[in-house]
Amino acid sequence: LFFSAVMSVDRKKSKKSKEETKVAEEDEIKNPELEEIQEKIDKVLREGQEKAYEVIKEYNKKAHPLYKERNQIIGKIPHFWHKAFLNTHEVLLTDEDRKVIEHLKEIEVVDLENPKNGHKITFTFEKNPYFENEVLWKEIILGEEEGTTKSTHSPIQWKEGKDLTKPAPEEPKSGKKRKKSDESEFFKWFVGSDDSVDLGEIIRENLWNDPIKAYYGIEDDDDDFDLEEDDDDDEGDDGEEAEEGDD
Repeated sequence: LFFSAVMSVDRKKSKKSKEETKVAEEDEIKNPELEEIQEKIDKVLREGQEKAYEVIKEYNKKAHPLYKERNQIIGKIPHFWHKAFLNTHEVLLTDEDRKVIEHLKEIEVVDLENPKNGHKITFTFEKNPYFENEVLWKEIILGEEEGTTKSTHSPIQWKEGKDLTKPAPEEPKSGKKRKKSDESEFFKWFVGSDDSVDLGEIIRENLWNDPIKAYYGIEDDDDDFDLEEDDDDDEGDDGEEAEEGDD
């Protein structure tokens, strides 16, 4: 609740110019007493926001060596990130994406200096038939308005004829272009600058924050389902005991 409130305070800044065009309407509903108390609330929330981000920065520093240790352990498990990607249902991978992700060795997500500004995702690959880079990164910067982002990314040194961000040339013999299933959704996201629909957020929340769940294909709803089943079993046992008692 607190974070949703402070984010709404930030968004007020970007909407101010739109509100200024409705001066006539605002004059009719202005209430100095109400506006004064709201300004005080906004000030408190802004102060709390800054302190909250300082806490996040502090604990990110504490967690950093643990993330490094976790990645070292993951590195001993063959094709860990490939399987984690495949088992994350929110990530729509094409056939060509799956072939590339087979070569993914490591993912790292790091908040920018000010966490409210966004984060950077780094992908480390083994040698592969698609590009020369060992490391690719994308920096995702949060916009002032809710749901908007912009981004920058490292250049990809594609091998000849392997650029998955461009339409494939026709095959010399058949004259056919690459099938749609061979196009890449992942790299279209990677090189895109407008991330309103952000695969990066899915990678951050679902793969990076809890890669074990992603690897085994466990969804949060699965835990709830198990709990409900346990409750049903308990109710059944109670019912049987009650029937025995009646006898």
